[in-house]
Amino acid sequence: MATLPVLLTCQSYFSEGRSTVSPSRLIRLAAERGFTCVGLVDHLSVSGAVELSQAARESKITAVIGTTLPILFPACGKAPPEVFPLVLLARNRAGYVVLCELITEIRLGELDALPLEALHDRTTHLSGLTGGRHGLPSTLLSRREVPLLYQRLKALRQHFPGDLYLQLTHDAAPEDKRRLSGLRGLARDLELPVVATPEIRSIRYWTP
Repeated sequence: MATLPVLLTCQSYFSEGRSTVSPSRLIRLAAERGFTCVGLVDHLSVSGAVELSQAARESKITAVIGTTLPILFPACGKAPPEVFPLVLLARNRAGYVVLCELITEIRLGELDALPLEALHDRTTHLSGLTGGRHGLPSTLLSRREVPLLYQRLKALRQHFPGDLYLQLTHDAAPEDKRRLSGLRGLARDLELPVVATPEIRSIRYWTP
């Protein structure tokens, strides 16, 4: 069985109630278990970036800074507007600046979500992941709204030419095998690359 070398979608206690782990502890636990890279994608926050980066340097593993943003997808046919989480990873310093700008727009504007159109021409230095169990693909697949899913993924891909990844997450839930099969088929049909990303939010993930 292949071993996953990277963890791209970790959340820390900067995610306001969604996690209980510090960025430095994430790095320490990942290093102990042989991972080579940790991505921090806290909800509407990059506050853990400095702590993560410092701990990663000390442990000699790679740190990736990102965030998870609520994105408002516009109405599509009879389907009303709907919010889904989107993971954004900074590929460089310029990408980090964009992450800060997007988070600020949501917080200062007191928005429930960032309109999808707000990403236009702002993703040059970002990589996008489609979200895990509660993301757009998994949610619409579970509701069997496949035509709507295809339309919304195509709309999202327009903002990430060549750098949007369909996120695969397996939590050993009864329906996960069927869900993953559907996600792989979706990626094949739309020619989207896939990435395996367990969503790590608590210390329980590391317990044998």
